[in-house]
Amino acid sequence: MDSADFWLEDLIVSPDAREDPSCATTPPVLRAQGLELELLPAGNGAPSPPAVTSRISVQKFCATVARFDGFKTRLATETGLGGMLRLKPLPKLNLKFSAFLMERVNVDDRSIRIDDETSIKFSPQDVRNVFGLPCGARTLSSKPVRLSEACKEFRRAAAEIGGKGTHSLKAVEAILLKELTEASSTQVKIDCFKIAYVVFAVGHVLCPSSKYDYTSIDYWQALCNISSIAEFNWCEYVLGHLMPAVEKLKADMERGYSPIHLSGCHLFLQIFVLDNMDLGAVTLRQHASPRISLFDCATLRKMIGILTTGVTGDKSFFLARQGLRRDDVGYTVSNAGHIARAGAHNEQHPFVSSHQEQTPDPEQYPSSAEEFTEHLRRLYPEMDAEAVCTLLRECNARMCAHMDEMEQKCQAERLDFADKLLKLVSKSRCTCKPSTN
Repeated sequence: MDSADFWLEDLIVSPDAREDPSCATTPPVLRAQGLELELLPAGNGAPSPPAVTSRISVQKFCATVARFDGFKTRLATETGLGGMLRLKPLPKLNLKFSAFLMERVNVDDRSIRIDDETSIKFSPQDVRNVFGLPCGARTLSSKPVRLSEACKEFRRAAAEIGGKGTHSLKAVEAILLKELTEASSTQVKIDCFKIAYVVFAVGHVLCPSSKYDYTSIDYWQALCNISSIAEFNWCEYVLGHLMPAVEKLKADMERGYSPIHLSGCHLFLQIFVLDNMDLGAVTLRQHASPRISLFDCATLRKMIGILTTGVTGDKSFFLARQGLRRDDVGYTVSNAGHIARAGAHNEQHPFVSSHQEQTPDPEQYPSSAEEFTEHLRRLYPEMDAEAVCTLLRECNARMCAHMDEMEQKCQAERLDFADKLLKLVSKSRCTCKPSTN
């Protein structure tokens, strides 16, 4: 590792370990220049496992967006990546748990092994459920494109701040924190801010690099037209970076490298696995979107603690002793039953659901044509482009129109009846003769 990218000024023990005796066995964390490094404990005379590092920084992202005013928050939401604003500050991620999960990922079918008989498949829709990212029909491409005026302004502003230009996350942060007002800012400045927000979210959380203060922008195509950012499949883009990171981790572990650096959004794997397991009282039963909004530092620590065996090395965590949750919180594993189990019937039925059928909650029914379309896309993503889904959407749109028309007619009849009734009562009162007694 380049010494310019990795320089430790001092050793900082996690505050949790100092304040909470139950965290006394938590490995110390080294932090310097944006790098988080976790030392894995050795035990029983075994060779010391490698340390694990990562440049992911949820804390930095949250600290920066917390300084947004209402106008900047609205602009960030308009990019389609507004779900990232719901992240809770996570000063310290359990990198050991991330490495454990990444080692259990099967890249070929995008699944994560729970035990010898069970693995859970994940998809771009699950990434959307976790982070609230757009999962559009357009694929992000690294092909050269003609940059828009906003992109040129972003590159110029970043180059003025630092030598790394648009590759510098510090420069991107500086652009985000510049004064920006709705009344006096040009459209180019506003679009430049939106570009910086997307780059900052990708660089710090969604696709972190292995280098300090560095991000690679291979998605200029999506940034050239600000209004079309949400049309791209950012969820697939996240998984597209995470899968090579998994392969690299496995190769580094086989070669005995130390430290092992975690790239890609391994935070997704933590949330996906923890949220799909039944962890008793700490299981998050609330229906919230995106799911990441429910996970704070204390919640993650409690959940991971339940899966910790106290045994060092590869067996530090044990997923098999916990069952998979049976209620639906929006993952494709819950809706489409993507649970792969070993057994005699796997050849004919490779995927069987672990979730019992439940009586649907009427409050969860789609209430508009848009929600119905999203409902179909979320539950049956593989059939979204099929003719049958098009017919269902058209039928639903007509039914919604008929119901709106019927509701308007009913409302008109109620008003007409009320008007006639009140006029009759009013006329009757006017014609009543006063008593002569």
